[in-house]
Amino acid sequence: MFSPDYNSITAYTPDPMHSTPTALLKSSRKSSGSRSRRWFGQGWRASSKIALGCAVTVLIANICLTIGIVTTGMKMMNGVYMVYEGSCKKTQMKDSWIHLCLNIVATILLASSNYCMQLLTSPSRSEVDKAHAQRKWLDIGIPSIRNLGSLRKKKVALWWMLAISSIPLHLVYNSIFYSALATNNYSILYASQSFVDLAAYNETKFPNTRDLNITDVQSRAKSFERLNNADCIHAYARDFVEDRRNVIVVVKDPPANQGSLFNITQNDFPEVITPKYNAFSWICDDPNVANETNTCCENKYGFVPCNKITPKLLDRANQWSTGGFEVDHCLSETVESRCHLHFSLDLMIVVLAFNILKVIGISYVAFRLGESPLVNIGDAIQSFLRHPDGTTEGMCLSSHESVVASAKLGGGYSTTTMPTRYSPKQRRYLHAATWNQWLFVTALFVLVFVGTSVCLALSIGHLVGDKTIANAWSIGFGNVKPENLVMGLSIGYGDRSIAVSTLIANTPQAIFSFLYVCYNALFTVMFLSRELSHFSVTAGRGRKYLRVTDPRGEQKSTYFLSLPYKYGVPLLSASGLVHWLVSQSIFLANISIIPPDGSQPMQDEITTVAYSPIAMLFILFVVFALLVFLIATAWRKLPFGMPLLGSNSIAISAACHPPVGPDQSEREDMVMRPLNWGAVPDPRKAVGDLGIRGLHLDRGAADDSFRRGGGGGGGGGLGDDDDDDQNIVGHCCFSDQPLVPPQIGKLYA
Repeated sequence: MFSPDYNSITAYTPDPMHSTPTALLKSSRKSSGSRSRRWFGQGWRASSKIALGCAVTVLIANICLTIGIVTTGMKMMNGVYMVYEGSCKKTQMKDSWIHLCLNIVATILLASSNYCMQLLTSPSRSEVDKAHAQRKWLDIGIPSIRNLGSLRKKKVALWWMLAISSIPLHLVYNSIFYSALATNNYSILYASQSFVDLAAYNETKFPNTRDLNITDVQSRAKSFERLNNADCIHAYARDFVEDRRNVIVVVKDPPANQGSLFNITQNDFPEVITPKYNAFSWICDDPNVANETNTCCENKYGFVPCNKITPKLLDRANQWSTGGFEVDHCLSETVESRCHLHFSLDLMIVVLAFNILKVIGISYVAFRLGESPLVNIGDAIQSFLRHPDGTTEGMCLSSHESVVASAKLGGGYSTTTMPTRYSPKQRRYLHAATWNQWLFVTALFVLVFVGTSVCLALSIGHLVGDKTIANAWSIGFGNVKPENLVMGLSIGYGDRSIAVSTLIANTPQAIFSFLYVCYNALFTVMFLSRELSHFSVTAGRGRKYLRVTDPRGEQKSTYFLSLPYKYGVPLLSASGLVHWLVSQSIFLANISIIPPDGSQPMQDEITTVAYSPIAMLFILFVVFALLVFLIATAWRKLPFGMPLLGSNSIAISAACHPPVGPDQSEREDMVMRPLNWGAVPDPRKAVGDLGIRGLHLDRGAADDSFRRGGGGGGGGGLGDDDDDDQNIVGHCCFSDQPLVPPQIGKLYA
């Protein structure tokens, strides 16, 4: 057997405490083994139990929250409860904090589910061996749907259960709580000062109605706030008036013999917002006001929107006329704003149902999964070094590319174990993923970019008012205004509008979540290949400890985000930014309309979807930046020398046939030490089961064997070098022993 010269090793110095890691592990288990630790487990078992604890905690919190609201909240209609009523500013603040908490809770639940989904798609060693025996390869280290065909049926069923249960959470969780913007319908009374002094008016012409008790308004008129013309315009030239109600316009020159009240008009928020809707139009109802203020221009519906006139109208407020009367001042009825915070019981029931499904699925993973899965590359290397896979013996230069190419030719990867000539190529990060993966992610980016661009164009085109970026910018992020309400799409009253609006508002969240999963998977496979390449002796980084899910001794633990933190954290932050922008670009809009008499708002409120074009524009910027970052990363060069194994179980297994003896303890000890990948210095002492390695081949035999068995290390014919060493079949592998760089042009098996 090959006996390493430890005096020549610089990357690893044996330590007395680590010279017998197997014995050390046994003693450490014995000394630290408590009952709770044995139940809780280590590595992925401990992590899955933590995930279960998170899911159960979220379920209990959701149940307690629901019980608390149902027993104390004010029930409205269609399973909606009012949990708060107060000023719009406080309501918006509470809504923001609640949605922050909702996003944190949803992230915890979905992260727990996603972790267990990855455990379910991660094959066990027996499943890998079965697939290899059938000439199939599996993915290791990345989320993989293609693995489902080779896994146990129960694992597949549970994976689908967790996957499907995530979709409703994406669609409805963010809409369990939603704020209802309050706006007052109000009456405009054109009257003289004598009306305020309780003078008589024509009660036949202006009778009291359910919505407006004129006698009551007159009796309270002196308590109304007096506003000059400019302040009156400021107070009522708003899309939603939540802190004021009825207004008495006191005219300068009242007509004679008409009593003290001359006219009454209504300013009502409509059930259906049409392009011809002109908010607070009573302020600008003078037909000459547009010409007098030099306001340009009429829109395509034949009128100048009042919000275009009011800025210039304020400059000449002392000459303000409305309703056919010149205004002296206004008397405004002030009220407390009454915005609401609502809770949807129906949506929470949906969340609870799928939360329970997640608890069931995660419980199985935590307690009944059975054989440990190979979650990442380190787990796979550790397993194959401990128990080498005989089906990949003699394929040491196999790469993901060569395995896939062989599978396409023969319906499965080739079991031919002829030597392969080492002919390395300079690879970039992009080569770590297959072209199908790149095409799929690129298609997703194109779909998202084009879809967002179309939505941006449509949203600007459907704005009520000017179709300009400036007008879109004035709407801002996540603000509800008449200009940006979706028209003709279930706008009105009823529970159907809530359900439809919720689905429309949250569907983009699910789409962008899927994009992030695919985007992150692409980065994972690229950095997985980078980490593997760093093991190569040609990388010049010395030997490295394996990164595994259940680290022992000096082994490293896996990254929490599956990526180095300097990449994982920014990508996660970018995902959070995109999701926030999506939530601000299309969102649930609920408008509570309060009648002029100030009675309780309508039991059914207007529910629809609002949009923010400027938020969509920012989404395009961020998505484009993510695409540029992906391309820039993909174009970086990988360390030279090692075949690209990728996540391919065949290629990984083929690289794990070290020249060690049959003693299992030697293999157990080896995985605890720092490893490297390279060529065995003396292949004559590394003869494998096939009897190929270390043999001398004449030129004809080498040519013939290469033509039949060329693979992942590269291609090319024999060189002109007649040196005997070139015709000795070498061997490359992972090992804790000293290895040398493979020789270009040399055969390896």
